[in-house]
Amino acid sequence: MQHVGRQMPSFGKGKNVFQTVELRRLWPEIVGEYLAQKTYVKKVYLQKLIVAVAHGGWAYQLNMMKSDILNKLQKKSNIKITDIQWQQEDIADFAPQTQSKSMRNKFSRKDLDTRDSTLQDILMRVRALQKDITK
Repeated sequence: MQHVGRQMPSFGKGKNVFQTVELRRLWPEIVGEYLAQKTYVKKVYLQKLIVAVAHGGWAYQLNMMKSDILNKLQKKSNIKITDIQWQQEDIADFAPQTQSKSMRNKFSRKDLDTRDSTLQDILMRVRALQKDITK
């Protein structure tokens, strides 16, 4: 009998982490701001996107939209996702904490744009390294 850890691949290592981060960033563009508030991209695992939903009704509605969402995912990113799994969970556990007004004004928009471009640079470098490694 094998140890359980050897039977299951890691959920949080390697390229899945970067794919998850990129899809979390794109998620509001794909499903819209309102649905993005009711859902949370948890992870990418074996070409399957795992998404937490606030209520079973949202899972049903989103499941009806699954093919449209998968098409948008393919258009907006180069990550291959073949399926989406909906999990009903308390979204408040995952939602980013809102900041007080004084914290919101701490950084200028220029600082945020610089951070976004830095993250994009990092993602591009990681993808390039992944391609080199897989060759």
